[in-house]
Amino acid sequence: MKKFTAVLLAVFVLAAFSAMLMADQEKGGVDGKGCMMMKGGFAGHQFGGMYSVKAILGMASELNLTSDQFEKLKAIEKDSPKKAFDKDAAKTDRDALKAEFEKNSPDEKTIDDMMDKMAAKRQDMVKAKIHEMLAVKAVLTNDQIDIIKKKMDNMKKKFEDMRKK
Repeated sequence: MKKFTAVLLAVFVLAAFSAMLMADQEKGGVDGKGCMMMKGGFAGHQFGGMYSVKAILGMASELNLTSDQFEKLKAIEKDSPKKAFDKDAAKTDRDALKAEFEKNSPDEKTIDDMMDKMAAKRQDMVKAKIHEMLAVKAVLTNDQIDIIKKKMDNMKKKFEDMRKK
Protein backbone atom coordinates (compact mmCIF):
# COMPACT_ATOMS: atom_id res chain seq x y z
CA MET A 1 0.00 0.00 0.00
CA LYS A 2 2.86 2.39 0.81
CA LYS A 3 4.43 1.78 -2.58
CA PHE A 4 1.12 2.50 -4.33
CA THR A 5 0.77 5.77 -2.38
CA ALA A 6 4.33 6.73 -3.31
CA VAL A 7 3.64 6.03 -6.99
CA LEU A 8 0.43 8.03 -6.82
CA LEU A 9 2.23 10.98 -5.24
CA ALA A 10 5.03 10.79 -7.83
CA VAL A 11 2.51 10.81 -10.68
CA PHE A 12 0.78 13.90 -9.35
CA VAL A 13 4.06 15.75 -8.72
CA LEU A 14 5.31 14.87 -12.19
CA ALA A 15 2.04 15.96 -13.79
CA ALA A 16 2.09 19.26 -11.91
CA PHE A 17 5.72 19.94 -12.86
CA SER A 18 5.08 19.11 -16.52
CA ALA A 19 2.00 21.33 -16.58
CA MET A 20 4.04 24.18 -15.08
CA LEU A 21 6.73 23.81 -17.76
CA MET A 22 4.17 23.73 -20.56
CA ALA A 23 2.31 26.75 -19.22
CA ASP A 24 5.56 28.66 -18.85
CA GLN A 25 6.63 27.84 -22.40
CA GLU A 26 3.24 28.82 -23.83
CA LYS A 27 3.35 32.18 -21.98
CA GLY A 28 6.81 32.96 -23.29
CA GLY A 29 8.64 32.53 -19.98
CA VAL A 30 9.69 35.21 -17.53
CA ASP A 31 11.70 37.21 -20.05
CA GLY A 32 9.08 37.01 -22.83
CA LYS A 33 11.53 35.17 -25.07
CA GLY A 34 10.63 31.55 -24.36
CA CYS A 35 10.55 28.95 -21.65
CA MET A 36 11.79 30.37 -18.35
CA MET A 37 13.73 27.22 -17.67
CA MET A 38 15.55 27.35 -20.97
CA LYS A 39 16.19 31.08 -20.85
CA GLY A 40 18.10 31.14 -17.62
CA GLY A 41 15.27 30.75 -15.11
CA PHE A 42 15.76 27.59 -13.04
CA ALA A 43 18.74 26.13 -14.88
CA GLY A 44 20.33 29.52 -15.52
CA HIS A 45 20.40 30.58 -11.89
CA GLN A 46 21.71 27.21 -10.81
CA PHE A 47 24.53 27.37 -13.33
CA GLY A 48 25.74 30.94 -13.45
CA GLY A 49 22.69 32.94 -14.55
CA MET A 50 23.20 32.62 -18.30
CA TYR A 51 20.62 33.51 -20.91
CA SER A 52 20.02 31.47 -24.02
CA VAL A 53 22.23 32.02 -27.04
CA LYS A 54 19.35 33.72 -28.83
CA ALA A 55 18.84 36.17 -25.96
CA ILE A 56 22.56 36.95 -25.80
CA LEU A 57 22.65 37.59 -29.54
CA GLY A 58 19.75 39.99 -28.97
CA MET A 59 21.92 41.83 -26.44
CA ALA A 60 24.88 42.09 -28.85
CA SER A 61 25.16 45.87 -28.71
CA GLU A 62 24.65 46.05 -24.93
CA LEU A 63 27.40 43.45 -24.46
CA ASN A 64 29.63 45.03 -27.12
CA LEU A 65 30.11 41.68 -28.82
CA THR A 66 32.92 41.57 -31.34
CA SER A 67 32.15 40.24 -34.80
CA ASP A 68 34.18 37.13 -33.92
CA GLN A 69 32.11 36.56 -30.75
CA PHE A 70 28.90 37.14 -32.68
CA GLU A 71 29.87 34.54 -35.31
CA LYS A 72 30.88 32.00 -32.65
CA LEU A 73 27.57 32.51 -30.84
CA LYS A 74 25.64 32.11 -34.11
CA ALA A 75 27.48 28.80 -34.66
CA ILE A 76 26.55 27.65 -31.13
CA GLU A 77 22.92 28.60 -31.76
CA LYS A 78 22.94 26.67 -35.05
CA ASP A 79 24.41 23.57 -33.38
CA SER A 80 21.99 23.67 -30.43
CA PRO A 81 18.99 21.36 -30.44
CA LYS A 82 16.13 23.19 -32.15
CA LYS A 83 13.47 22.15 -29.69
CA ALA A 84 14.79 21.22 -26.27
CA PHE A 85 11.33 20.73 -24.76
CA ASP A 86 8.83 18.93 -26.96
CA LYS A 87 5.50 19.72 -25.30
CA ASP A 88 3.59 17.35 -27.60
CA ALA A 89 5.81 14.42 -26.63
CA ALA A 90 5.56 15.43 -22.95
CA LYS A 91 1.76 15.50 -23.20
CA THR A 92 1.74 12.10 -24.87
CA ASP A 93 3.95 10.71 -22.11
CA ARG A 94 1.75 12.22 -19.38
CA ASP A 95 -1.41 10.91 -21.05
CA ALA A 96 0.07 7.40 -21.29
CA LEU A 97 1.11 7.54 -17.64
CA LYS A 98 -2.34 8.74 -16.61
CA ALA A 99 -4.03 6.02 -18.68
CA GLU A 100 -1.89 3.33 -17.07
CA PHE A 101 -2.51 4.75 -13.63
CA GLU A 102 -6.28 4.88 -14.15
CA LYS A 103 -6.51 1.18 -15.04
CA ASN A 104 -8.23 -1.06 -12.51
CA SER A 105 -4.90 -2.79 -11.92
CA PRO A 106 -2.10 -0.42 -12.93
CA ASP A 107 1.21 -2.14 -13.53
CA GLU A 108 3.82 -0.60 -11.24
CA LYS A 109 6.69 -1.74 -13.47
CA THR A 110 5.09 -0.03 -16.48
CA ILE A 111 4.58 3.15 -14.45
CA ASP A 112 8.18 3.04 -13.19
CA ASP A 113 9.44 2.54 -16.76
CA MET A 114 7.33 5.46 -18.02
CA MET A 115 8.58 7.72 -15.25
CA ASP A 116 12.19 6.69 -15.95
CA LYS A 117 11.69 7.49 -19.65
CA MET A 118 10.26 10.92 -18.80
CA ALA A 119 13.08 11.64 -16.36
CA ALA A 120 15.69 10.62 -18.96
CA LYS A 121 14.19 13.04 -21.49
CA ARG A 122 14.28 15.81 -18.91
CA GLN A 123 17.88 14.97 -18.01
CA ASP A 124 18.91 15.04 -21.68
CA MET A 125 17.24 18.43 -22.09
CA VAL A 126 19.04 19.90 -19.07
CA LYS A 127 22.41 18.43 -20.15
CA ALA A 128 22.04 19.93 -23.63
CA LYS A 129 21.25 23.34 -22.14
CA ILE A 130 24.19 23.18 -19.73
CA HIS A 131 26.58 22.27 -22.56
CA GLU A 132 25.20 25.17 -24.60
CA MET A 133 25.66 27.56 -21.67
CA LEU A 134 29.25 26.38 -21.15
CA ALA A 135 30.01 26.96 -24.83
CA VAL A 136 28.50 30.46 -24.62
CA LYS A 137 30.43 31.27 -21.46
CA ALA A 138 33.68 30.27 -23.18
CA VAL A 139 33.03 32.90 -25.89
CA LEU A 140 32.21 35.80 -23.57
CA THR A 141 34.54 37.96 -21.49
CA ASN A 142 34.20 38.25 -17.71
CA ASP A 143 32.78 41.79 -18.12
CA GLN A 144 30.12 40.53 -20.53
CA ILE A 145 29.21 37.71 -18.15
CA ASP A 146 28.89 40.25 -15.31
CA ILE A 147 26.46 42.31 -17.41
CA ILE A 148 24.36 39.20 -18.04
CA LYS A 149 24.41 38.21 -14.36
CA LYS A 150 23.24 41.70 -13.34
CA LYS A 151 20.44 41.51 -15.88
CA MET A 152 19.45 38.07 -14.59
CA ASP A 153 19.46 39.30 -10.99
CA ASN A 154 17.23 42.24 -11.97
CA MET A 155 14.88 39.92 -13.84
CA LYS A 156 14.78 37.52 -10.88
CA LYS A 157 13.98 40.39 -8.50
CA LYS A 158 11.18 41.62 -10.77
CA PHE A 159 9.77 38.10 -10.97
CA GLU A 160 9.91 37.68 -7.18
CA ASP A 161 8.25 41.08 -6.68
CA MET A 162 5.55 40.12 -9.17
CA ARG A 163 4.92 36.83 -7.32
CA LYS A 164 4.52 38.69 -4.01
CA LYS A 165 1.66 40.80 -5.36
